[in-house]
Amino acid sequence: MSSHHDSPAAEAPQDPAADTQMFRAFVEEGASGRRAAERPAEGGGNLAALAAGFAAVLAAALWIVLR
Repeated sequence: MSSHHDSPAAEAPQDPAADTQMFRAFVEEGASGRRAAERPAEGGGNLAALAAGFAAVLAAALWIVLR
């Protein structure tokens, strides 16, 4: 039998608080990443509405002028 064996006692003790801190940082990073990903979609919706409004006004102006 080999004298070398893998056992948890042979490794350095783990700090449960560090695991909790890493988990919280991961969750918070995911939440802020989701909010950041949603912002362009909202801004894109506003931009599309603005472009549609501008096109409607331009079409109405051209219709009046060319009539």
